[in-house]
Amino acid sequence: MSATRTRAKAEDTSPQPPQSTPVQPVQHGYQDHSFTLQAIMELQKSVGEMNANLQAMKGTIDGVKSKVDDLVSWKHMIIGGAAVFGVVATVIVFVVTKASDYITIKAPVANVTIAAPITQAASVVPSKK
Repeated sequence: MSATRTRAKAEDTSPQPPQSTPVQPVQHGYQDHSFTLQAIMELQKSVGEMNANLQAMKGTIDGVKSKVDDLVSWKHMIIGGAAVFGVVATVIVFVVTKASDYITIKAPVANVTIAAPITQAASVVPSKK
């Protein structure tokens, strides 16, 4: 009995063939190309718009590029001026510090004698005895 039951179970688990849908035959002949033509025309229109946008961007980029080039030249001039100013200031400070070692500047001394003021008591003539 048990042998027949296992065979029945084995038969129940056998794979079933998949259900298939009927295949439509391929039709050959005239097809309507208006959709394809319309899609191609839309693509051409889009490509034209993109070209116009690219040309506008190119003009904008050229304008920005010239402004950036001007700013870079100004930056170089400012850096060059600062470098020259730094070198000149360093030379001047060096010359002044070394010159002070060799040149001494003294205030002129005036030969003025200061006399004590004459008072009335000093002008009294001594009396004779």
